[in-house]
Amino acid sequence: MRNPPDDSVFSPENLSILEEQFQRYQTDPSAVSPEWRQFFDTFEQNENNGNGAHSGGVPHIPKLSSTDRGYISDLNLKVLLLLQAYRRHGHFSARTDPLGLNARSHYNLNLEDHGMRESDLDAVVRAHIAGVEKQDTLRNIIQHMEKVYCDSIGAEFFYIRDESRRNWIIEHLENERHLD
Repeated sequence: MRNPPDDSVFSPENLSILEEQFQRYQTDPSAVSPEWRQFFDTFEQNENNGNGAHSGGVPHIPKLSSTDRGYISDLNLKVLLLLQAYRRHGHFSARTDPLGLNARSHYNLNLEDHGMRESDLDAVVRAHIAGVEKQDTLRNIIQHMEKVYCDSIGAEFFYIRDESRRNWIIEHLENERHLD
């Protein structure tokens, strides 16, 4: 039996191994090694507590509950939350599988996850892109963020604790002159 890997267990390359082991665990927990059993026990405890990893193979990303969506009426605040989701988790949706064997996930990057609708796409909103406040339609801002974070190169950098370094990366990634 394979031992559970390190923190990279949720990478697309490991998804088939993870799914195989999890299916075996669900059928009969004793059918997997003690390490995998402990991993899945912890995983399920975290799922039941609302912490830990999302069952889709992507780390848990808090979404606005339907109750929260009703309280937040400011579209610009919802856009800020969407932009942060792109920055933190857009790399999970990047087109990094040239053979197309793994489906791309837009988990927590959908309008509905942030209390927005299709009708909001043509609204003009304010957002900080590349460290500069911009005013544009939500549609154009999302297209820009898709190009930056979900295209053929994914950027995972929120593990960097120094906020000034993260902001430097954000400013350079989101700068339009680097996109063409």
